[in-house]
Parts: sequence; C-alpha cells; structure tokens
Amino acid sequence: LQTQNNTLKRKLAVATSDQPTCRATDSWKKDSTQEFTTQIDGMKRSYLVHTPADFDKTEYYSLVIHYGGKGISAHVSETGFGLNTLPAIVAYPQPTIGKDGAYSWQGAPYSSGADDTAFTSKIIDELQAKLCINRTKVYVTGFSNGGGFAALLSCQIPEKIAAVAVVAAAIYKPYDT
Repeated sequence: LQTQNNTLKRKLAVATSDQPTCRATDSWKKDSTQEFTTQIDGMKRSYLVHTPADFDKTEYYSLVIHYGGKGISAHVSETGFGLNTLPAIVAYPQPTIGKDGAYSWQGAPYSSGADDTAFTSKIIDELQAKLCINRTKVYVTGFSNGGGFAALLSCQIPEKIAAVAVVAAAIYKPYDT
C-alpha cells in the first residue's frame, strides 16, 4: 500500500508540474547505487546515485542530495544516514580533501577551496539529463560541515533547490549572518 501511495504521489506531482513524459537513460535498476564522475574546473569529481526500491524508468522522482560532515566520504554518507529508504533518487557527492587532510565542503575555513556549488549544480544538471527528476522537487540535506554547505547552497543556487534540511550545521562567517 505504501509503494502504491508513493507512486500516486509522484504521478500527481508530475501531472501538476507541466513536465513532459520521460524515460531514464542508462541501465538503471531498482534499489541500486551507481558511481559517476564529472569534471569541474579541471578537477575530476565523483558522486554516488541511489535509485529507490520501486524505481520505474518512466516515472518522475524527487532528488535528494546529501552532504556528510567533515571527514565523511560519499560512501560513508550512503551507509550511515539511511536515506536510501526514501522513495526518491538520492545523490551522495564526494567531498574534497581540505587543508587539514580531512574531507570537507565549501564554506568552512578548513575546506580545499574547491567550488562545491558548481559541482552540485552540475550534478543536478547531469541527473536531470539521465533520470526523470521532478525539477520542482530537488532537495539538499547535510550534517555538520555538510549542513553548513547545504545552507550555503540555498543562497548560491536557490533556483535549482526546492528546500534545504540541515542537521547540526557548522556555519562559518560570512555565511552565519
């Protein structure tokens, strides 16, 4: 019953969002994770993408992008936060190594200086080209350093993000005002 309810909610969202019919590219499978790479400012970056248990290549889905805290890789984020149970496409970007040798996201004084905002924007564009993503339902969430970065994204690319959820966000100047 829950699966049918989620399917009906997605169909209603598509019907009210004026999106054309869609068919996902590539060989996507139900309840599976694939890794992708992309180039940003000459730097190779990677991200994981998980499809929900009831995945259907012809249906629109919400996209949730999760950013782990300082020192947390994309793989640890995927296994540690339980987001793969959502009836949504979930992406886990891989952070870069910061100035202190730990994974981190843009905005923190210890970050690498990589343009993680451009990386996120590119992930959204690439996934909208490969999957049936409801453009009005792209969400970002993060924990600690990742939560601070998720909050920063709400200011940097608000036209691409419907909502942001942060947990124990580490927010640094000048963004804390």
